[in-house]
Amino acid sequence: MRPAHPPDSRSVDRRVARANSRHTSYTNERLEALGVSSPPRSGWRPLAAVLVVIALVLIGFYWTDLVSFVIAIMNPQESPCTPVMEDFTDILGPPYPAQSLNGSRYRTGPTTGGVPHKRALSPPCFVRNTNGEAVPTLVEVHGVYLRNYSLALYDCSDHFKYVNGGAPYPNNQVFCDNVGDILVVGTTTGQIHIEFDQDWQAKGLCGPAVRSCDTIKILDYRSNGNLSLDFRGYVYWDDEHWELHPATAWKLSSDPVWA
Repeated sequence: MRPAHPPDSRSVDRRVARANSRHTSYTNERLEALGVSSPPRSGWRPLAAVLVVIALVLIGFYWTDLVSFVIAIMNPQESPCTPVMEDFTDILGPPYPAQSLNGSRYRTGPTTGGVPHKRALSPPCFVRNTNGEAVPTLVEVHGVYLRNYSLALYDCSDHFKYVNGGAPYPNNQVFCDNVGDILVVGTTTGQIHIEFDQDWQAKGLCGPAVRSCDTIKILDYRSNGNLSLDFRGYVYWDDEHWELHPATAWKLSSDPVWA
């Protein structure tokens, strides 16, 4: 009996290829029958590359906001913050009456200072400055006057910011920031900007019906320095100047207690 010849490797390859082809076709048919699309082919790669580039561009464009959002989430207010008495020189630092991020104990980074997000409804009670010190964010300043005050029609919204959930304002109302500048009585330079924030107003924390943070009645208390007021708010560095944003309460200095 002749020994059996080993199979030709080319024939084996052809049989394996045909078997694989039948298996692949059968598998794809089964997937389609089950309502599942066939595995993606290499055509998706250029689209994925484009999407990655777009994502990187968006991240770069909104990097500051993303960082603020992450910081605000990582450092939520766990309980009501206790306001701490501060002088203007404590906030503005040695450059007072000039505006500068450098030198202030509230500086937290190369371009940041105070709370990480000015519109947060629950800002952190403390931030760590560039010296590694924990400094309180909610401050109280006494003996100041309101030099100017207006409704910022250029800064309005009908929804909460992403840091506060992003939902529409109640009844789809529109709220604008109410802004002004406060200075120490007896001075004409070295102001701190104040803003009654739109999100805080929409939440009912400030507004005409809030005695401690009345955004309308305060109009009657503008002066050139002959009317002393006290303010509370969170310290925030806004690009080129210091703010109490959000400003959270105000009263006449002659009033013995806060509303």
